[in-house]
Amino acid sequence: DVGVIVGAYLPTPTNKNQDAALREALDDEYPLLVKSHGHRLLCFCGDLNATLSKTLDSTKWFGGPRYTVSRTTLENCINNLHLVDVVRNRWPATAKYTAFQSRFDDKKQK
Repeated sequence: DVGVIVGAYLPTPTNKNQDAALREALDDEYPLLVKSHGHRLLCFCGDLNATLSKTLDSTKWFGGPRYTVSRTTLENCINNLHLVDVVRNRWPATAKYTAFQSRFDDKKQK
Protein backbone atom coordinates (compact mmCIF):
# COMPACT_ATOMS: atom_id res chain seq x y z
CA ASP A 1 0.00 0.00 0.00
CA VAL A 2 1.79 3.12 -1.21
CA GLY A 3 -0.94 5.65 -0.49
CA VAL A 4 -4.22 7.13 -1.57
CA ILE A 5 -5.21 9.53 -4.33
CA VAL A 6 -8.43 11.41 -3.66
CA GLY A 7 -10.28 12.97 -6.58
CA ALA A 8 -13.19 15.38 -6.40
CA TYR A 9 -15.28 16.79 -9.22
CA LEU A 10 -17.71 19.39 -7.93
CA PRO A 11 -20.54 21.26 -9.66
CA THR A 12 -20.20 24.99 -10.20
CA PRO A 13 -21.46 26.98 -7.19
CA THR A 14 -24.74 28.34 -8.54
CA ASN A 15 -28.14 29.40 -7.30
CA LYS A 16 -29.88 26.49 -9.03
CA ASN A 17 -31.61 24.62 -6.21
CA GLN A 18 -30.51 21.08 -7.03
CA ASP A 19 -26.92 22.05 -7.91
CA ALA A 20 -26.66 24.41 -4.94
CA ALA A 21 -27.70 21.72 -2.47
CA LEU A 22 -25.29 19.19 -3.97
CA ARG A 23 -22.43 21.71 -3.98
CA GLU A 24 -23.11 22.67 -0.37
CA ALA A 25 -23.08 19.01 0.70
CA LEU A 26 -19.86 18.31 -1.20
CA ASP A 27 -18.15 21.43 0.18
CA ASP A 28 -18.83 19.95 3.63
CA GLU A 29 -17.70 16.46 2.60
CA TYR A 30 -14.50 16.71 0.54
CA PRO A 31 -12.30 18.27 3.27
CA LEU A 32 -13.39 15.49 5.65
CA LEU A 33 -12.58 12.86 3.03
CA VAL A 34 -9.11 14.29 2.41
CA LYS A 35 -8.45 14.59 6.15
CA SER A 36 -9.59 11.01 6.79
CA HIS A 37 -6.68 9.68 4.71
CA GLY A 38 -4.12 11.60 6.75
CA HIS A 39 -0.57 10.35 6.31
CA ARG A 40 -1.59 7.98 3.48
CA LEU A 41 -2.66 10.84 1.17
CA LEU A 42 -0.44 11.08 -1.91
CA CYS A 43 -2.53 13.45 -3.98
CA PHE A 44 -5.78 15.40 -3.87
CA CYS A 45 -6.91 16.41 -7.34
CA GLY A 46 -9.92 17.12 -9.50
CA ASP A 47 -12.07 19.98 -10.68
CA LEU A 48 -13.36 21.88 -7.68
CA ASN A 49 -14.77 24.80 -9.67
CA ALA A 50 -13.18 27.27 -7.26
CA THR A 51 -10.45 29.79 -8.00
CA LEU A 52 -8.37 31.33 -5.24
CA SER A 53 -6.80 34.34 -6.95
CA LYS A 54 -8.64 36.82 -9.11
CA THR A 55 -5.47 37.77 -10.98
CA LEU A 56 -3.53 34.50 -11.09
CA ASP A 57 -6.02 31.65 -11.42
CA SER A 58 -8.60 32.59 -14.02
CA THR A 59 -9.42 34.67 -17.06
CA LYS A 60 -12.90 35.31 -15.68
CA TRP A 61 -13.72 35.89 -12.01
CA PHE A 62 -16.95 34.50 -10.60
CA GLY A 63 -18.37 36.22 -7.55
CA GLY A 64 -21.33 35.96 -5.24
CA PRO A 65 -21.92 34.29 -1.91
CA ARG A 66 -21.86 30.69 -3.16
CA TYR A 67 -18.52 31.21 -4.92
CA THR A 68 -17.14 32.90 -1.79
CA VAL A 69 -18.11 29.92 0.37
CA SER A 70 -16.54 27.45 -2.09
CA ARG A 71 -13.38 29.54 -2.32
CA THR A 72 -13.10 29.79 1.49
CA THR A 73 -13.70 26.04 1.87
CA LEU A 74 -10.87 25.28 -0.55
CA GLU A 75 -8.50 27.77 1.10
CA ASN A 76 -9.23 26.26 4.52
CA CYS A 77 -8.74 22.73 3.20
CA ILE A 78 -5.36 23.63 1.71
CA ASN A 79 -4.18 25.48 4.80
CA ASN A 80 -5.58 23.23 7.53
CA LEU A 81 -4.47 19.98 5.90
CA HIS A 82 -1.09 21.35 4.77
CA LEU A 83 -1.75 20.67 1.08
CA VAL A 84 0.33 22.21 -1.71
CA ASP A 85 -1.11 23.79 -4.85
CA VAL A 86 1.50 22.52 -7.31
CA VAL A 87 0.84 25.22 -9.92
CA ARG A 88 0.98 28.07 -7.41
CA ASN A 89 4.01 26.49 -5.72
CA ARG A 90 5.89 26.42 -9.03
CA TRP A 91 4.66 29.82 -10.32
CA PRO A 92 3.74 31.86 -7.21
CA ALA A 93 3.27 35.18 -9.00
CA THR A 94 2.47 34.17 -12.59
CA ALA A 95 -1.02 33.86 -14.06
CA LYS A 96 -1.23 30.12 -14.77
CA TYR A 97 -3.92 27.53 -14.34
CA THR A 98 -4.53 23.97 -15.41
CA ALA A 99 -8.13 24.20 -16.61
CA PHE A 100 -9.09 25.73 -19.91
CA GLN A 101 -12.65 26.00 -21.08
CA SER A 102 -13.61 26.91 -24.59
CA ARG A 103 -16.48 29.38 -24.52
CA PHE A 104 -18.75 30.47 -27.34
CA ASP A 105 -17.38 34.04 -27.16
CA ASP A 106 -13.80 32.72 -27.51
CA LYS A 107 -14.68 30.86 -30.69
CA LYS A 108 -16.55 33.85 -32.11
CA GLN A 109 -13.55 36.16 -31.66
CA LYS A 110 -11.09 33.87 -33.49
